[in-house]
Amino acid sequence: GGVVDLDFAPDGIQLAIGLRNGEIWLWNLDPGESAIPEFLTKEGGSSLASVRFSPGGVLLAAAWADGVVQLWNLDARRRVGNRNLDEAATGWGDVLAFSPDGTRLAWAVAESKDEDRNDKTFVIKIQNIDEVGDRSAQKSNMRLEGLHTGAIYGLAFSPNGRRLASVGDDYQLVITDLSTPNPEESAFRPEVFHTNRINTVAFHPAGELIATGGRDGRIVIWDVNQRAAIAELTEHGETRSHPLYVNRVLFPDGDPVLLSSGDDGRVLKWQVSEQHWRDRARELAGRDLSQKEACEYLGGAKLAQVGTGCGP
Repeated sequence: GGVVDLDFAPDGIQLAIGLRNGEIWLWNLDPGESAIPEFLTKEGGSSLASVRFSPGGVLLAAAWADGVVQLWNLDARRRVGNRNLDEAATGWGDVLAFSPDGTRLAWAVAESKDEDRNDKTFVIKIQNIDEVGDRSAQKSNMRLEGLHTGAIYGLAFSPNGRRLASVGDDYQLVITDLSTPNPEESAFRPEVFHTNRINTVAFHPAGELIATGGRDGRIVIWDVNQRAAIAELTEHGETRSHPLYVNRVLFPDGDPVLLSSGDDGRVLKWQVSEQHWRDRARELAGRDLSQKEACEYLGGAKLAQVGTGCGP
């Protein structure tokens, strides 16, 4: 079957690939090892939706379109706790997210209250990893309802693990403070900017910016403190980030750039560093620029307000 999702382990050596036929395969990319992929598991006849390595690389979370969510210990090549974490996932998209310290796993589900599955409630569940094998513990430690009115396609923890960003079919970015007694009441929704489903979301390593990408071809940068969209990333002369859907956005650790992939088959690299764009403006002008001049250049390039002090 075709490849639906893939994820690299933190060491960059292991690669997990999820297929449309429901299989998960592992590749060891160490030059000294065999290049033959290793079959890990297959869940029924359903397509895989998402695979994610834990920050330590020992665990692999997987979600299938038929609703099954599992956690695997790759050292032992066995399912953690020998049970499914859930059986009601929404499927398709980045529906899995590990907290940065690797102690929690979040996933999105669509629960039906009737047998026809018409009346759906869209829920985010968060599980403490160390309780997965404890059969006396609940399958999820936190349940967040009512954040979205449509299927949830993207989840991302903030670098300190206190906040969770979620996006989906309702065109909405929702940022929830998990450290409060009532996280659902703490959730805030910036004004809608996307004009179609949001497929993917990522926190900047500094935790103050969020990037989203959607079926409208847009990549939008949001300021967490301002609670607003502050920039849309586009190439010069273009009106959208990708001419087709944006499928994934990612901030690589230690590199002030944003990577994006889309249905146009391209992977793009976007500079989101203030210093990069100030240096570029200075290079083009052949001299140092005032703050006002720099902001005029950055705004004209449609790349400003990303940490530049040029926002509204």
